[in-house]
Amino acid sequence: ESVVHARKKNEILLTSVINHKLSVSFKINSNFN
Repeated sequence: ESVVHARKKNEILLTSVINHKLSVSFKINSNFN
């Protein structure tokens, strides 16, 4: 159970990191346009 919980936690962390990078790159692109 703890392994599943840790995996879920890692997925959430990874998703938030990816979302952050996407939003940052989107802001940079919108600034150039």
